[in-house]
Amino acid sequence: MGEDIWVSVIVFLVGSIFGLIAFMQIVYPLFSLVPKVRRILRDEEQEKSILLSLLFFSPVVWTTVLLFSILLVVRYFPAYWKPYMLGLAFVLLFVFFFVHRRNEEVEDEMITKVKDRMKLTG
Repeated sequence: MGEDIWVSVIVFLVGSIFGLIAFMQIVYPLFSLVPKVRRILRDEEQEKSILLSLLFFSPVVWTTVLLFSILLVVRYFPAYWKPYMLGLAFVLLFVFFFVHRRNEEVEDEMITKVKDRMKLTG
Protein backbone atom coordinates (compact mmCIF):
# COMPACT_ATOMS: atom_id res chain seq x y z
CA MET A 1 0.00 0.00 0.00
CA GLY A 2 2.82 2.43 0.85
CA GLU A 3 4.55 1.73 -2.45
CA ASP A 4 1.36 2.51 -4.37
CA ILE A 5 1.25 6.00 -2.90
CA TRP A 6 4.87 6.72 -3.81
CA VAL A 7 4.39 5.43 -7.34
CA SER A 8 1.26 7.56 -7.66
CA VAL A 9 3.19 10.63 -6.48
CA ILE A 10 5.98 9.92 -8.96
CA VAL A 11 3.47 9.43 -11.79
CA PHE A 12 1.76 12.69 -10.77
CA LEU A 13 5.11 14.50 -10.90
CA VAL A 14 5.98 12.96 -14.27
CA GLY A 15 2.59 14.03 -15.61
CA SER A 16 3.09 17.51 -14.20
CA ILE A 17 6.56 17.97 -15.68
CA PHE A 18 5.62 16.55 -19.06
CA GLY A 19 2.36 18.52 -19.02
CA LEU A 20 4.23 21.74 -18.29
CA ILE A 21 6.48 21.24 -21.30
CA ALA A 22 3.68 20.15 -23.61
CA PHE A 23 1.02 22.64 -22.56
CA MET A 24 3.40 25.59 -22.81
CA GLN A 25 4.04 24.58 -26.42
CA ILE A 26 0.32 24.18 -27.10
CA VAL A 27 -1.49 26.85 -25.10
CA TYR A 28 0.95 29.75 -25.19
CA PRO A 29 1.20 30.15 -28.98
CA LEU A 30 -2.52 29.64 -29.55
CA PHE A 31 -3.90 31.96 -26.90
CA SER A 32 -1.21 34.58 -26.61
CA LEU A 33 0.82 34.92 -29.76
CA VAL A 34 -1.69 34.20 -32.51
CA PRO A 35 -3.77 37.37 -31.94
CA LYS A 36 -0.64 39.54 -31.99
CA VAL A 37 0.76 37.94 -35.12
CA ARG A 38 -2.62 38.22 -36.85
CA ARG A 39 -2.57 41.97 -36.18
CA ILE A 40 0.93 42.22 -37.61
CA LEU A 41 -0.02 40.23 -40.69
CA ARG A 42 -3.14 42.36 -41.20
CA ASP A 43 -1.19 45.59 -40.73
CA GLU A 44 1.68 44.57 -42.98
CA GLU A 45 -0.54 42.60 -45.41
CA GLN A 46 1.68 39.51 -45.40
CA GLU A 47 0.68 35.96 -46.29
CA LYS A 48 -1.39 34.20 -43.65
CA SER A 49 0.29 30.89 -44.43
CA ILE A 50 3.29 32.11 -42.44
CA LEU A 51 1.04 32.34 -39.38
CA LEU A 52 -0.17 28.79 -39.88
CA SER A 53 3.24 27.30 -40.44
CA LEU A 54 5.01 29.11 -37.61
CA LEU A 55 2.44 29.10 -34.86
CA PHE A 56 0.21 26.10 -35.47
CA PHE A 57 2.81 23.46 -36.28
CA SER A 58 4.23 23.26 -32.76
CA PRO A 59 0.84 22.95 -30.99
CA VAL A 60 -0.27 20.21 -33.39
CA VAL A 61 2.92 18.22 -32.83
CA TRP A 62 2.83 18.64 -29.05
CA THR A 63 -0.87 17.75 -28.88
CA THR A 64 -0.10 14.54 -30.75
CA VAL A 65 2.78 13.74 -28.37
CA LEU A 66 0.60 14.51 -25.35
CA LEU A 67 -2.23 12.29 -26.56
CA PHE A 68 0.26 9.51 -27.29
CA SER A 69 1.66 9.79 -23.75
CA ILE A 70 -1.85 9.52 -22.30
CA LEU A 71 -2.50 6.48 -24.47
CA LEU A 72 0.73 4.86 -23.25
CA VAL A 73 -0.10 5.46 -19.59
CA VAL A 74 -3.67 4.17 -19.96
CA ARG A 75 -2.52 1.13 -21.93
CA TYR A 76 0.58 0.06 -19.98
CA PHE A 77 -0.01 1.55 -16.51
CA PRO A 78 -3.80 1.42 -16.08
CA ALA A 79 -3.59 1.65 -12.30
CA TYR A 80 -1.81 5.03 -12.52
CA TRP A 81 -3.72 6.88 -15.23
CA LYS A 82 -5.63 8.97 -12.67
CA PRO A 83 -2.55 10.52 -11.02
CA TYR A 84 -1.05 11.14 -14.48
CA MET A 85 -4.19 12.89 -15.68
CA LEU A 86 -4.42 14.82 -12.40
CA GLY A 87 -0.86 16.04 -12.93
CA LEU A 88 -1.69 17.11 -16.48
CA ALA A 89 -4.87 18.90 -15.35
CA PHE A 90 -3.04 20.70 -12.54
CA VAL A 91 -0.38 21.94 -14.93
CA LEU A 92 -2.95 22.95 -17.55
CA LEU A 93 -4.60 25.26 -15.01
CA PHE A 94 -1.17 26.66 -14.12
CA VAL A 95 -0.35 27.28 -17.78
CA PHE A 96 -3.66 29.08 -18.39
CA PHE A 97 -2.89 31.28 -15.38
CA PHE A 98 0.60 31.94 -16.72
CA VAL A 99 -0.70 32.84 -20.19
CA HIS A 100 -3.14 35.23 -18.59
CA ARG A 101 -0.26 36.94 -16.78
CA ARG A 102 2.12 36.53 -19.71
CA ASN A 103 5.46 38.22 -20.00
CA GLU A 104 5.34 40.94 -22.65
CA GLU A 105 9.10 40.68 -23.19
CA VAL A 106 8.81 37.01 -24.23
CA GLU A 107 5.95 37.84 -26.59
CA ASP A 108 7.86 40.70 -28.19
CA GLU A 109 10.85 38.42 -28.76
CA MET A 110 8.63 35.85 -30.46
CA ILE A 111 7.00 38.53 -32.62
CA THR A 112 10.45 39.74 -33.66
CA LYS A 113 11.35 36.21 -34.72
CA VAL A 114 8.16 35.97 -36.77
CA LYS A 115 8.89 39.31 -38.46
CA ASP A 116 12.44 38.20 -39.24
CA ARG A 117 11.12 34.95 -40.74
CA MET A 118 8.63 36.95 -42.82
CA LYS A 119 11.46 39.09 -44.19
CA LEU A 120 13.45 35.99 -45.12
CA THR A 121 10.52 34.34 -46.91
CA GLY A 122 9.10 37.52 -48.39
